[in-house]
Amino acid sequence: MKQPLTVTIRLLVKSGMEEKFKQEYLSIIPFILNEEGCINYNLYQSKSEPSVFMLYENWVSQEDYARHLQMSYMKVVNEKADLFLAEPIEIDLWGKVF
Repeated sequence: MKQPLTVTIRLLVKSGMEEKFKQEYLSIIPFILNEEGCINYNLYQSKSEPSVFMLYENWVSQEDYARHLQMSYMKVVNEKADLFLAEPIEIDLWGKVF
């Protein structure tokens, strides 16, 4: 049986790059939402620290998430990370307890 996977990713974007970062990410979200196994994929921006973003994702399984990471548009956006990010991303994988 497949176990659902929740992924949270914290991103600190360079000051002044927030809008460009959002544009870049918003352009690929429709593709991600159509991926097999994607339950939801949401991008949030901190109200108190506008340079801090969070991705909140739910996947049918860890295998679906692994496949997602191999998509060509994900590789392109990851290659551009140095343009936008002020520090390495923080990724947490979560399994539902109850």
